[in-house]
Amino acid sequence: MLALAERAIDLGYQRDAYGRLLGTRDPDPRDRREPRFHLVRTVEGNRWAVSAHLPGEERQALEEALASEPTIATLGELETTPPLISGLVGDLYRGPALLVPARTMAPDLDGATVEVVEDVRTLRTVPQLEWVREASAAARPICVARNAAGEVVAVCHALRSLPGAAAAGVETAEAYRGGGLGTAVVAGWARAVRAGGREPHYGTEWSNAASRGIARHLQLVMWGEEVHSA
Repeated sequence: MLALAERAIDLGYQRDAYGRLLGTRDPDPRDRREPRFHLVRTVEGNRWAVSAHLPGEERQALEEALASEPTIATLGELETTPPLISGLVGDLYRGPALLVPARTMAPDLDGATVEVVEDVRTLRTVPQLEWVREASAAARPICVARNAAGEVVAVCHALRSLPGAAAAGVETAEAYRGGGLGTAVVAGWARAVRAGGREPHYGTEWSNAASRGIARHLQLVMWGEEVHSA
C-alpha cells in the first residue's frame, strides 16, 4: 500500500529532486491547483509531500505535522477519522483512493452507446461536454457514451497519467445523470487503460455521493485516503 501511496502522489504532481510538489499533472490547462501538501493514509503507514513553493518555515511546520500523523488501524475508520493536520489548515479535500479491479462489468444501457474514441476533435457533444473536443493526448484513453442522437453525454478520460498508471476523470451531463452512464464510461475507460499496460486508479471525495455510487457499482477496491489542501 505504501507503493500505491507514492504512486498516487506521483500521479497527481510533478515533483522536484527533494520530492516536493511543483504542480499538477492534470492535462486540463484550466486546472491551476497548487495544494500546500498532499497526504495519503493507509493501514501500512502514510506518505506525503509538501509544496516546493512554500516559505521555509511554513514548509518545515507542515512537514513536522505530517510526520507526526498516526497510522490508521483499519480502512473502515478513514472516512470518520479526519487526519490531525485538519486542525492546522483550512479547507481540505478528503476522499477514498481506489483501484479498478481487472474484471469490471459495465451496466446494461438502454438507448446509449459506449466506446473508446481516438479523434475527439469531431465529436458531437451536448454543450456541457464541449471541452472534450480539446482534450490532449495525455488524456487518453477517452471513453464516451452517446445518446440516441449521437451526442456525447458522458466521458471518462485520464485525468492524470504515468507510464504505469492512470487516474480517472469522469463527467456526465446533468440531464443524463442517474442512468448508469458514468459507471459505463469508467468501466470502458478502465479496460482500455489495462489494455495499454497501465493500472487504472479512481479517486473521489467522501461527500460526492454520485462518484461514490460509481465506485460501489463497479466494486472498486479502496486501499487508502488522499488528503490535500483546497
